[in-house]
Amino acid sequence: MAIPNADEFTAFDLGVLPVDVSQDVFDTGQSWTAWYFFDAPTTGEVGIWGFGDLVGYKPTIFIYTGIPGALSSYPVPNLTFVQNKPVQIPVTAGTRYFLEFRRNGNFATSILRIRAEYFVPTVAPVGSIFTNDDTEGFPAVIVSSATDFLTHRFLYPFPSGEAGDILEGNGRILIADEFADLNLKLYENDLTFITDVLFTWTGSPRIRAVQGGNKWYVGDTGNAFNFASVRTVNAAGTLGGTIFNLGAAGLTGMAANNAETILYYSGRLSSLNSEIRRWDLLTNSAMSDLVPAVGGYVVGDILYLNDDTLVVSYFRTSPRDLFIRRYDVAGATLNTYILGTAFTVTLPRLAYAIDNPLSFWVWTHPSGASFGLSVFKNIVVATGAIAINRTHAEYTAGAYFPAETATPFARFGVPFSCPFMITRASIGAPTTGTIVINKTTNPTGDPTLFTFNAGGGLTPATFQLADGGTQTYNNVPVGIYSIEEVVPAGWSVDYDVSDGSPPNLLSLQAGEVIIINVTNTMTPNERSGIYKITPGKRNDTLWNDLTLGTTTVVKIPNPFVKTGLIGE
Repeated sequence: MAIPNADEFTAFDLGVLPVDVSQDVFDTGQSWTAWYFFDAPTTGEVGIWGFGDLVGYKPTIFIYTGIPGALSSYPVPNLTFVQNKPVQIPVTAGTRYFLEFRRNGNFATSILRIRAEYFVPTVAPVGSIFTNDDTEGFPAVIVSSATDFLTHRFLYPFPSGEAGDILEGNGRILIADEFADLNLKLYENDLTFITDVLFTWTGSPRIRAVQGGNKWYVGDTGNAFNFASVRTVNAAGTLGGTIFNLGAAGLTGMAANNAETILYYSGRLSSLNSEIRRWDLLTNSAMSDLVPAVGGYVVGDILYLNDDTLVVSYFRTSPRDLFIRRYDVAGATLNTYILGTAFTVTLPRLAYAIDNPLSFWVWTHPSGASFGLSVFKNIVVATGAIAINRTHAEYTAGAYFPAETATPFARFGVPFSCPFMITRASIGAPTTGTIVINKTTNPTGDPTLFTFNAGGGLTPATFQLADGGTQTYNNVPVGIYSIEEVVPAGWSVDYDVSDGSPPNLLSLQAGEVIIINVTNTMTPNERSGIYKITPGKRNDTLWNDLTLGTTTVVKIPNPFVKTGLIGE
């Protein structure tokens, strides 16, 4: 007979993630397809891995949303033919996801092991590696430039495409959204969305930042009937009015000089057109080529560094070879960086380093035993030394790209082919802090209510505390604030601020907790004392509020003691 969860109507509930469950799916002489589901309590990225073994039973995962009898494949495209491999998918809070682990033949040993977990984001520090996905509907990814196989964050939703770049000055990012109305999308350095920039292309977009001008040059590769063209977008997202029609279809790498007088670019994605061309941006006309084509090679990418030199990647697929060359503005070769032959046909990408022009980044895709991995190298310009060498697992359309294995490199990773850039701001770090005010009196236990004024936009703007009281402001935006007490007569005040700043000039940083201990002390001429009063030894006019049937200990203000009215 069939296993009890052999279809979508009888799917087993995985329950609350993370889970690690196993099921024997062999019964009555055959292996069966098994169905499961889970309900997403929050929006995020989920890793799912259905594994059998490496020599026989190898389940294929299919993912759906909807209701049994009317399920829809998810995501688009569906993760078909993913045998024994992990997948990573974005999920939405409140949505039910059905998982079909489809059999592949009959094997007497058919033990399905399912591991599913939510991705736990971490803060991505400045200098992390950012890339969006070129598959529609999948998130952007930030991975570590300090640790192999460490993924920091996924970003939802985020445009999918093959073009984008970052500004050095303010860290803003411009991305080509190739699946939504042919728009460019502008993001702040922390990857919060700013605005759309309407830009229609006929071929494929190309984007490269010009760091001196603090703007982007956006190219359209054109097609058989349209010449390649370029326009600018400034840091505020305004599209420039001038169109630079380059006069030849095709456009691979491109970069403008920092003075914005010359655009350097290459032509078609062909080994016949790998020369580095020049376009006069002032006269909007063609110039002579900077360097001739390198026979048999394709130009993959171009950077214009801040020392007025160009870095160009050259790539061929048969036989495979990759090298990078650095030129001066006269076309003389300054350096050649050999990257080797063990690379797939996926084109390498270049990115500006934070210490531009001292180094640059290259993203490559090894072949052979390292197939399915992304390698990001930070190369020192002067020597060609590799200052940073990071490896991350690739997930193509959400599916683990390396060969199937019982020990995958990582359960989450990067897409295999997209623009990449090095972040200029921390992503995911707290943007708010906390301010805590604690009240103490000397002597302790005094019932006086002390009034405080809170400045800088804190709410409530006024509050009161007695001895032992606390006022806490949570989720306070980074900024300047003040906490000041209205000191009542007969008291002095002392502030102890945890970060050492004055209470009327509190500089709250992201994630910081500022603790202000406020201590009030009675002034000397009003100092409390402890005195014993017994019946018959009191002034009834001043102390008629005391009922002294027995000896009583009370706090007596000093002046009364001095006048001899009270005491023993």
